[in-house]
Amino acid sequence: LLLILVGNTYFSFFVYFIYLLIYLVNSCLLWGFILYFEQIFCLNRNLVIMDFYLLYQKMPILALFFCCTILSVAGFPPFLGFFPKYFLLLNLISSNFYNLIIVILLCNFISFFYYLRLVKICFFVETLKIPALHILSC
Repeated sequence: LLLILVGNTYFSFFVYFIYLLIYLVNSCLLWGFILYFEQIFCLNRNLVIMDFYLLYQKMPILALFFCCTILSVAGFPPFLGFFPKYFLLLNLISSNFYNLIIVILLCNFISFFYYLRLVKICFFVETLKIPALHILSC
Protein backbone atom coordinates (compact mmCIF):
# COMPACT_ATOMS: atom_id res chain seq x y z
CA LEU A 1 0.00 0.00 0.00
CA LEU A 2 2.83 2.37 0.78
CA LEU A 3 4.48 1.60 -2.55
CA ILE A 4 1.95 3.88 -4.22
CA LEU A 5 3.46 6.89 -2.47
CA VAL A 6 6.92 6.21 -3.95
CA GLY A 7 6.32 8.56 -6.86
CA ASN A 8 5.70 11.53 -4.53
CA THR A 9 3.35 13.20 -7.02
CA TYR A 10 -0.28 14.27 -6.92
CA PHE A 11 -1.14 11.26 -9.06
CA SER A 12 0.37 8.89 -6.50
CA PHE A 13 -1.66 10.47 -3.67
CA PHE A 14 -4.81 10.23 -5.79
CA VAL A 15 -4.10 6.57 -6.54
CA TYR A 16 -3.45 5.95 -2.84
CA PHE A 17 -6.94 7.14 -1.89
CA ILE A 18 -8.59 5.30 -4.78
CA TYR A 19 -6.73 2.15 -3.70
CA LEU A 20 -7.98 2.55 -0.13
CA LEU A 21 -11.55 3.18 -1.25
CA ILE A 22 -11.73 0.21 -3.63
CA TYR A 23 -10.19 -2.23 -1.19
CA LEU A 24 -12.44 -0.96 1.59
CA VAL A 25 -15.47 -1.76 -0.56
CA ASN A 26 -14.04 -5.15 -1.60
CA SER A 27 -13.19 -6.09 1.98
CA CYS A 28 -16.65 -5.12 3.24
CA LEU A 29 -18.27 -7.18 0.48
CA LEU A 30 -16.06 -10.19 1.11
CA TRP A 31 -16.59 -10.17 4.88
CA GLY A 32 -20.30 -9.57 4.34
CA PHE A 33 -20.50 -12.71 2.20
CA ILE A 34 -18.59 -14.74 4.77
CA LEU A 35 -20.84 -13.60 7.61
CA TYR A 36 -23.92 -14.28 5.49
CA PHE A 37 -22.69 -17.78 4.63
CA GLU A 38 -22.12 -18.54 8.31
CA GLN A 39 -25.69 -17.47 9.03
CA ILE A 40 -27.20 -19.38 6.09
CA PHE A 41 -25.29 -22.59 6.82
CA CYS A 42 -26.11 -22.35 10.56
CA LEU A 43 -22.53 -23.03 11.52
CA ASN A 44 -21.38 -23.02 15.10
CA ARG A 45 -17.80 -22.97 13.87
CA ASN A 46 -15.67 -20.98 11.45
CA LEU A 47 -16.14 -21.42 7.72
CA VAL A 48 -13.81 -23.83 5.99
CA ILE A 49 -13.21 -24.12 2.28
CA MET A 50 -15.38 -27.24 2.14
CA ASP A 51 -18.43 -25.09 2.95
CA PHE A 52 -18.13 -23.40 -0.45
CA TYR A 53 -18.34 -26.62 -2.49
CA LEU A 54 -21.10 -26.52 -5.08
CA LEU A 55 -22.31 -23.15 -3.89
CA TYR A 56 -23.45 -22.40 -7.45
CA GLN A 57 -25.93 -25.29 -7.43
CA LYS A 58 -27.47 -24.19 -4.13
CA MET A 59 -27.47 -20.37 -4.54
CA PRO A 60 -26.45 -19.38 -8.09
CA ILE A 61 -26.92 -15.60 -7.87
CA LEU A 62 -25.10 -15.33 -4.56
CA ALA A 63 -22.30 -17.55 -5.85
CA LEU A 64 -21.92 -15.34 -8.91
CA PHE A 65 -21.65 -12.15 -6.82
CA PHE A 66 -19.26 -13.87 -4.40
CA CYS A 67 -16.98 -14.96 -7.25
CA CYS A 68 -17.07 -11.47 -8.78
CA THR A 69 -15.96 -10.08 -5.42
CA ILE A 70 -13.17 -12.67 -5.17
CA LEU A 71 -11.95 -11.83 -8.67
CA SER A 72 -12.07 -8.13 -7.87
CA VAL A 73 -9.94 -8.67 -4.76
CA ALA A 74 -7.54 -10.70 -6.89
CA GLY A 75 -7.24 -7.82 -9.36
CA PHE A 76 -8.63 -9.57 -12.42
CA PRO A 77 -8.77 -6.99 -15.27
CA PRO A 78 -12.44 -6.37 -15.95
CA PHE A 79 -13.23 -5.91 -12.24
CA LEU A 80 -12.76 -2.88 -10.03
CA GLY A 81 -9.81 -4.30 -8.05
CA PHE A 82 -7.63 -4.29 -11.16
CA PHE A 83 -7.36 -0.51 -11.42
CA PRO A 84 -5.46 0.18 -8.18
CA LYS A 85 -2.92 -2.49 -9.07
CA TYR A 86 -2.62 -1.09 -12.56
CA PHE A 87 -2.06 2.43 -11.25
CA LEU A 88 0.48 1.09 -8.75
CA LEU A 89 2.44 -0.51 -11.58
CA LEU A 90 2.25 2.68 -13.64
CA ASN A 91 3.55 4.67 -10.69
CA LEU A 92 6.42 2.23 -10.13
CA ILE A 93 7.32 2.24 -13.82
CA SER A 94 7.50 6.03 -13.83
CA SER A 95 9.78 5.83 -10.77
CA ASN A 96 12.05 3.18 -12.41
CA PHE A 97 11.53 0.45 -9.77
CA TYR A 98 11.63 -2.46 -12.22
CA ASN A 99 12.86 -5.10 -9.75
CA LEU A 100 10.00 -4.25 -7.40
CA ILE A 101 7.53 -4.55 -10.27
CA ILE A 102 8.69 -8.09 -10.96
CA VAL A 103 8.29 -9.06 -7.30
CA ILE A 104 4.81 -7.53 -7.14
CA LEU A 105 3.71 -9.30 -10.32
CA LEU A 106 4.99 -12.66 -9.04
CA CYS A 107 3.15 -12.21 -5.74
CA ASN A 108 -0.03 -11.22 -7.60
CA PHE A 109 0.14 -14.32 -9.80
CA ILE A 110 0.61 -16.58 -6.78
CA SER A 111 -2.28 -15.01 -4.88
CA PHE A 112 -4.47 -15.07 -7.99
CA PHE A 113 -4.23 -18.87 -8.13
CA TYR A 114 -5.41 -19.12 -4.52
CA TYR A 115 -8.40 -16.92 -5.31
CA LEU A 116 -9.07 -18.86 -8.51
CA ARG A 117 -9.12 -22.09 -6.48
CA LEU A 118 -12.00 -20.74 -4.42
CA VAL A 119 -13.91 -19.80 -7.58
CA LYS A 120 -13.28 -23.29 -8.96
CA ILE A 121 -14.62 -24.85 -5.77
CA CYS A 122 -17.78 -22.74 -5.92
CA PHE A 123 -18.59 -23.67 -9.52
CA PHE A 124 -16.75 -26.65 -10.97
CA VAL A 125 -16.15 -29.39 -8.39
CA GLU A 126 -17.66 -32.80 -9.04
CA THR A 127 -20.42 -33.98 -6.72
CA LEU A 128 -19.08 -37.50 -6.20
CA LYS A 129 -15.87 -36.45 -4.48
CA ILE A 130 -17.43 -34.08 -1.97
CA PRO A 131 -20.02 -34.46 0.77
CA ALA A 132 -23.30 -32.71 0.08
CA LEU A 133 -23.88 -29.16 1.26
CA HIS A 134 -26.92 -28.92 3.50
CA ILE A 135 -28.58 -25.60 4.16
CA LEU A 136 -30.52 -25.78 7.35
CA SER A 137 -33.10 -23.40 8.68
CA CYS A 138 -31.88 -21.78 11.86
